[in-house]
Formats: sequence, C-alpha cells, structure tokens
Amino acid sequence: EAAGLFQTALSKRHLTDSSTAISFYYLGKIIGRDPSRADEAFACFIKVLERHNMDMHYETVIEVADLYDRADRQADRIKTLTRGLEIYPADPRLTALLQQAQEALGEKKDAS
Repeated sequence: EAAGLFQTALSKRHLTDSSTAISFYYLGKIIGRDPSRADEAFACFIKVLERHNMDMHYETVIEVADLYDRADRQADRIKTLTRGLEIYPADPRLTALLQQAQEALGEKKDAS
C-alpha cells in the first residue's frame, strides 16, 4: 500500500528534483523489502543515482549494496561498493562493507 502511495506521488508533476529523488529512494527501500521485487527496487535506486542528488547518493549506494546482499548477488555488491569508494574515497563504512562482500564471495566460491 505504501509503495502505491509513493508511486502516485511520483506521478505528480509538481515535485522538485530533490523531492523526486527522495521519493524514489524511499520507494526503493519499501519495494526492496520483498526480495521478489528486487529489480523494481533497483530501478528506483537508479533513478536516485541518475539525479546526482548528493544528499541521497551515499545512502542509495548503501541501500543498493544491501539489496544485492539480500539477493545473494555478491559480485554486483562488490562492484557497487567499489564504485562508491571511487566517489567517497576511504569511507570507513563503504570500506567495511566491501571487505564483508569480498569475504562472502570468497566463502561462496570455497563452498562450490
């Protein structure tokens, strides 16, 4: 229901670019709770990143990485976090998440 309300709000033409980015961010978070709708959530997050709203950009990188983790797509998670570190060099949170993703991918390869 909440996702539907956000989608309705996004169809309105009066939203500022910042409001649109924020709305897509929260819509992605809501939709991303359901793993079967991960692709829809990624589409929302991509719309945030395309707007280059720096207030939302960092948190969107974190959300996308988390969604890739929940979707068990560690290679994509690593790419996202690596790109995030190109934009936010030496960020401790991104660095820690990247290390976790690399370890998870290594464990997955070891189990195969």
